[in-house]
Amino acid sequence: MGSTALAAGLVVSLPAFGGEGQVVDFSRDVLPILSANCFVCHGRDASTRKAKLRLDLREQATARRGSPALTPIVPGQPEVS
Repeated sequence: MGSTALAAGLVVSLPAFGGEGQVVDFSRDVLPILSANCFVCHGRDASTRKAKLRLDLREQATARRGSPALTPIVPGQPEVS
C-alpha cells in the first residue's frame, strides 16, 4: 500500500477509531500508526526523509503545505487529509 493511500485510510478511519464521544488524541491514537508505517520515510532522520515531510511531530504533520489538498493531516477534515 502506498504511503498516500495509507495516510488517507488512517485519517478516514480516525473518527471510528476514537469511538463515539471519544476525542482522537494524536499522541495516543495516531502516532503509533504513523510510527509503524510512515516514519522510515517521514520521521526524525533528515537523511532518509522524503518530500521534506515529517510526520512524527503533530505541528509538522498538520502544518498547511500550500493548500489543504497538500496538507497531510487536516484535523477534523478526513476528506481532505
